[in-house]
Amino acid sequence: MNPLTDHPYVHQMELAYTLGFIVLGILVVMLARTGSKALFSLLPLFATFAHQTEEYIISPLILGEEFHFLNWFYRTGVDLSPLGVVVINVIAWGLALLLLAFKPKSKPWLFYNLFLLATVFANGIFHLGVATAESAYNPGALTSLVAYMPLFLMAVIFATREGITPRPIIALSLYGFIAHFILIWLVVPLFR
Repeated sequence: MNPLTDHPYVHQMELAYTLGFIVLGILVVMLARTGSKALFSLLPLFATFAHQTEEYIISPLILGEEFHFLNWFYRTGVDLSPLGVVVINVIAWGLALLLLAFKPKSKPWLFYNLFLLATVFANGIFHLGVATAESAYNPGALTSLVAYMPLFLMAVIFATREGITPRPIIALSLYGFIAHFILIWLVVPLFR
């Protein structure tokens, strides 16, 4: 077990995940009911909070503390400090919030949406790949399957419907996929 799961930073982030998940869940329902185009800009942020809530709150609550993300990550040989938890997740929130700066379904929005959702797709591939290799659940695998994968496919469909050709779709998807692992590669060692 990772001795740092009880650090105050981790508990503060867990509170932020829970509150963000609830508030964004309410906003998503409200936007869906009104048919607002802003819904598609908010979904990646909501999916990120849902993913983090699964990793840090729901998994250990249902399956026990060994399924807290930091404990699972520690068992895989990666030690992420409490400050690392804050930094990596605040970066994820900032990247998702940036999508709200673009007019929904405009060309810049479509391009950034593809890039952003390719980063969460990479995270989802990581979770699902490890779950497959280990033949076991890991914290974050469920939201990877039901949120991250469909959102990325939705981004590709949106771009295709708006006339974006396959070359930029593939390029932005690849850049986003690689960016996720570069970010993890840079941040995790800094905050061990």
